[in-house]
Amino acid sequence: MSWAPPSPTSTSSLYPPGAAAASSSSFRRQLSMDTTSPLKPELEEDDDLFDPFALDPTYRLRTVKTAHSVLAESIHADRDREKHQRRRTLFRSLTRKRNRKRADSDVTAVTAVTTTTTTVTPEPAGARRKVYINTPLPPDLLTKSGDPLIRYVRNKVRTSKYTILTFIPKNLFEQFRRVANIFFLICVILQSISIFGASMPQIGMLPLITILGMTAIKDGIEDWRRAQLDMEVNNSATTKLGGWRNVNQPEDPRTWLEKMFKKDGPSKGVRKLREREAAVDGIKMESLDSSDYKDLPSTAQWERTLWKKLEVGDLVFLQEDDQIPADIIVLSTSNPDGLAFVETKNLDGETNLKIRKSLKATIDLRRELEHAQFVLDSEPPHANLYTYNGVLHWNNHKEAITINEMLLRGCTLRNTKWVIGVVLFTGADTKIMLNGGETPSKRSKIEKETNFNVIMNFCLLTILCVTTGIFHGWYQSLSGTSANYYEIGAAVSSNIYLDSLVIVASCLILFQNIVPISLYITIEIVKTIQAFFIFQDVEMYYDAYDTPCVPKTWNISDDLGQIEYVFSDKTGTLTQNIMEFKKFSVAGVSFGEGMTEAMMGAAKREGREVLDQEEELAMMKRAMVSAMRAGASEVAPEGAMESTQESAQNPASKLAEARSTGSARAPYLREDKLTLISPMLPRCLTDRTDPIRPHLHAFWRAIAICHTVLADVQKPYMIDYKAESPDEAALVAAARDVGFTFLARSNSRIDIDVLGTVEHWTPLKVLEFNSTRKRMSVVVRDPSGRIVLFCKGADSVIYERLARDQSPLREQTLGHLEAFANGGLRTLCVAHRYLSEEEYSEWSKRYDDACAAIVDRDGEIDKACELVEHSLIILGATALEDKLQEGVPEAIATLHKAGIKLWILTGDKLQTAIEIGYSCNLLTNDMEVMIVSATSEAGARAQIEAGLRKMATPGTFAVVIDGESLRYALEDSLRSLFLSLGTQCAAVICCRVSPAQKAQTVKMVKDGCNAMTLSIGDGANDVAMIQEANVGVGLFGLEGSQAAMSADYAFGQFRFLTRLLLVHGRWSYVRVADMHANFFYKNTIWTVSMFWFLIFNSFDGTYLYEYTFVLLFNLVFTSLPVGILGAFDQDTNARASLAFPQLYQRGIRGLDYTRTRFWLYMGDGLYQSAILFFIPYLAYGTGVPWSHQGMDTNGLYDFGTACAAAGVSAANIYVGINMRYWTWITAAVIICSTLAVYLWIPIYSVLGSWPYNGTAQVVFTTFSFWAIILITLFIAVGPRWLVKAVKTSYMPLDRDIVREAWIAGDLKDTLGVGHRRRRTPPPGYHPANMSSPQKEPYNSPLVSGPTTPVSPTPPGPRPPSPLNPATPIILTSPKFQAFTLASGEIRRMDEDSRQLKRASLGVPRAETLVDGSTMDFSQGSGWRSPRGSRASYLSTGSAGWAQ
Repeated sequence: MSWAPPSPTSTSSLYPPGAAAASSSSFRRQLSMDTTSPLKPELEEDDDLFDPFALDPTYRLRTVKTAHSVLAESIHADRDREKHQRRRTLFRSLTRKRNRKRADSDVTAVTAVTTTTTTVTPEPAGARRKVYINTPLPPDLLTKSGDPLIRYVRNKVRTSKYTILTFIPKNLFEQFRRVANIFFLICVILQSISIFGASMPQIGMLPLITILGMTAIKDGIEDWRRAQLDMEVNNSATTKLGGWRNVNQPEDPRTWLEKMFKKDGPSKGVRKLREREAAVDGIKMESLDSSDYKDLPSTAQWERTLWKKLEVGDLVFLQEDDQIPADIIVLSTSNPDGLAFVETKNLDGETNLKIRKSLKATIDLRRELEHAQFVLDSEPPHANLYTYNGVLHWNNHKEAITINEMLLRGCTLRNTKWVIGVVLFTGADTKIMLNGGETPSKRSKIEKETNFNVIMNFCLLTILCVTTGIFHGWYQSLSGTSANYYEIGAAVSSNIYLDSLVIVASCLILFQNIVPISLYITIEIVKTIQAFFIFQDVEMYYDAYDTPCVPKTWNISDDLGQIEYVFSDKTGTLTQNIMEFKKFSVAGVSFGEGMTEAMMGAAKREGREVLDQEEELAMMKRAMVSAMRAGASEVAPEGAMESTQESAQNPASKLAEARSTGSARAPYLREDKLTLISPMLPRCLTDRTDPIRPHLHAFWRAIAICHTVLADVQKPYMIDYKAESPDEAALVAAARDVGFTFLARSNSRIDIDVLGTVEHWTPLKVLEFNSTRKRMSVVVRDPSGRIVLFCKGADSVIYERLARDQSPLREQTLGHLEAFANGGLRTLCVAHRYLSEEEYSEWSKRYDDACAAIVDRDGEIDKACELVEHSLIILGATALEDKLQEGVPEAIATLHKAGIKLWILTGDKLQTAIEIGYSCNLLTNDMEVMIVSATSEAGARAQIEAGLRKMATPGTFAVVIDGESLRYALEDSLRSLFLSLGTQCAAVICCRVSPAQKAQTVKMVKDGCNAMTLSIGDGANDVAMIQEANVGVGLFGLEGSQAAMSADYAFGQFRFLTRLLLVHGRWSYVRVADMHANFFYKNTIWTVSMFWFLIFNSFDGTYLYEYTFVLLFNLVFTSLPVGILGAFDQDTNARASLAFPQLYQRGIRGLDYTRTRFWLYMGDGLYQSAILFFIPYLAYGTGVPWSHQGMDTNGLYDFGTACAAAGVSAANIYVGINMRYWTWITAAVIICSTLAVYLWIPIYSVLGSWPYNGTAQVVFTTFSFWAIILITLFIAVGPRWLVKAVKTSYMPLDRDIVREAWIAGDLKDTLGVGHRRRRTPPPGYHPANMSSPQKEPYNSPLVSGPTTPVSPTPPGPRPPSPLNPATPIILTSPKFQAFTLASGEIRRMDEDSRQLKRASLGVPRAETLVDGSTMDFSQGSGWRSPRGSRASYLSTGSAGWAQ
């Protein structure tokens, strides 16, 4: 990296004596639009460097292109929205004041307090809750017996679907939602009535009992696991105050069951807990901290209890690393300032710490808790995780309570010794549970569609039964038939109509197998096997958490192969929530090396070469670390930043000097944590002659001071930082690693180490960051006594507050900011200014008054901050990279190629989500990003309609919408418009959304598009959308995850989603679809064959087959082959499925399980049933064959046995024809199942009674029996085999093409997969060729001579590998001639038509090749062969087919 030293003018502009000159031209337009800005420079007409707030003149919609402009636009939209909200808040506040006299005093107080928030939200539904502490309840809240009138829910939670009492009825109700189960129940009832002539009705009910029992056991195991997790949570230990009266609960809190058995004292679970923790039992309050509690009376004491025993109004004591057992209001903490730090990872997936604080009125409430009197007036429970409004009343005083004083259930207390609080919401009323909802009962799409197939089969069954009854009655009405002589008294009734009704019911039993109950048994077994395969897949095992992919819901595996929309959380799901400091800019010079993940992903996507930078960066890092650790001349601070004599003589500083031979430049450097790589930085920091040195020192001092992080000293010279935001932790850690180390903070001093010298600064004020300000500032006194304000925030916000006369530096820094943002980095701007003592004293009073305001406190604080945050001098800019999880950009690209659309639903702010969108390549620089940000329904409608008009123009679009606009968009009046806009965009990002909005968005797409949806997240705020989607996926965390507990599938990393969907999901979908079709086919040929037989026996319901064949057909003879098809078949290998994600699109379109396919298989079954009956009938009926023993073979059981053997053989052969993946298991199952019927015939002919006894001796010894079976099979199954062969050869699907290349072996070579055995093709055989375009031209096996290139192969970067989406993979074979997979499509050339056809992937169209020309499938040069020859030619970056 090279840079030019700044000129004296530009250098001195960093520390100007006064503010003058004009602001940056790129932001003049912005400042002129902002009427609230204190600085409004004049607008020059010729300035057009950058206009982030330009409106599309045609559509009046903000559309932006680059990442930097998107971020600037989002900040502008947020600022406009905040202005409108403030106006609305002011108006409502004035309205409340006018109505105050007419309102109740208590309600008035609450109303006044709730106006403290700048964002006005509607009052939650329900009655307000008042919690009384040591204060008697009013008489109107008491029952006649003196107990509280209002009873709150227990703290015991349940996420399982069933209880012991509800399991059987609820599970049976769910199972009988299947139409088939109702039908089977009717059949069982009919079989139990003897008049219908059913054989062994007890056996007939076994299949139904089996399917109900197996499903119940599976559902019970799944729910038992959830119940175990619930029990573990409910029985967790916590500490509450005992020995005092909680007036919010009955005086006798025992349940009616405990009263009946006269149980007193603690419950059994609490006694066991206290026995285990005997050392903790009976801890008095003084034992918390002897210095604070030594004078405390012993009337009350802390006692251990279980989470489920907590009640509203209990006082609890939490220690560091304890999980929060309920929603608790903080009364006091171990921190002198009343602060507490919580980790919300289980709630929202974020690992950074959040700051909570105690109520001011109770900050010192550490003694005599049982005597403190106050009342909490709370809003009713609601699901919003980010807002809360309540009021604390005590001694005629009141104090506002916000979400900052509340600890939410599921969070973890960190870096705080203890917290005392009062329980406000318990169990189902807590926010984490309100966002979860009940565990739904999910059914797969194919299972729902099966109901239609069952109904159609039931209609067919009705036709068969009614037809039989009608013709039976007609036969009975005839006279002079053989029945008059041989079947005297056989009729059930002499009444023809009654007899016909009995025959109809008998046929219902006879033909019941046409509705296959064995299908449901097999499905349950198959899906259990599929779940086991998913669990055992080592490719989805995550070593860091020691967990595989865990299927929690087994019956929706086929839905994984039909997902069209994926809804993903951001924090913890796409990202690691780890920030890395990558680059920064100071004095117009950019520091930092290397490409970001977003830059590398964009380069790969465009097919550009991406060199491996790891080795080069490692070498630079070693050089930088060596320079930082090396000795140098002593470095002393200069100017305003000079250290005092006391700091120079600090022992820590002397120890730092002793670490090396000279004065260490970065004594606290953590080499393993260093992410900023800039070899030139150490020299610039220490070279006194370098003009950039003072600017770097000022910049890094600001980074080390302007924050709210906590230093965690692990051991000498090893400091880690705990921060509420990971951005702050990364900034302070980067300052530490370059030699500006934050050491400690107290109320009176901030210690930093500057290149080995300790400096002491005095903190004065901290102006905290919020979504309105988008910046934070600190006011401090430097070691020389001057007051400095350091400010950092979004570039647009900082730039409008800069002093004038910084033009050269402003443009340079802005250029670096834009480059950083377009590279997917999160940018901040850093500035400072000096304050006089008089200015600070006057402003401090104004700020203190604002902090003490009761009404519109936040607004008053913002106004006070505006008074001091102006005339800033820019110090520089930072760029952080939010580290994505491993493989996220590649996974998203693969999902897009598979036709899956990804929506990001996050609670983060707009800018953060946009930055991640660019980092993970969901958003690209060639997309037009439309930002929807409105403050009213009319504004949202206008912007959405403008977006729809914009979609009519060419281009690729993405939409980003904030939570407020989404609230309007999800209303009935706008839902269809927003759905139309979102489904037409390539990417959708929803920001600042609540958990409920996430679920509503999923439901909108699921119902509005009738599409299959999948939601994936890792926090409790994702549970609602996980349960709403067709398939829910949760990510495990280091300490578990509420999302993983509530999900259908759980694994460790987002990248595993591609394998779960594209491999296991697609396999499951194809397998289950094939299994369903084959099941209906085989039951049709078996059942309808018996109907054909009724034509020749007066439709009296006689069985064609011996009854044991009917029982064993689905149980033994045919279930295993079709089950193997559903459990083990593979249309393509797993590696091939991932290499060609376009194959997944058949599942999205539902092409493998359609009603057309169902009717085709049913039609084939009807045809084969006729062949299976009439061929044997014609053979046996036209003559009298004899066995070798002289017995005739034209009896019913001889004929029926031939039909049964042929039917079983046909069903199994048919499954074999449809099988694509043959192994020894497959072959053994099909062969053994087919032989089983031939083994059962002699077994039962020996064991069975007359008349079947001896049948095997008769039929097995005749040639006609075997000949009939072979002829029948040839005529029945032969056409199916012929059709499949023709389709595979001349009309192949994409998977057929890929499978042939895999079997031939060339695809294995391309993907780097080894062969099972050495390939030895026979002479003259030309295997399919698959190669990547970078190979040299070769002699095609399909032409006689070498090919002749039209032009030499142009030089260029190495094309991506076949695993790279940008590379066309070309396959050629003698069967398919030529085809290629490129740009997300599979193209194939038919030999005769000479038309290039797109297969089912992509938009169908045809292109005709001109003789002698070359068709290029991608950019680059092509190859031409002599006219009349067929070949596939490969060159760098191109592929063609010529004739």
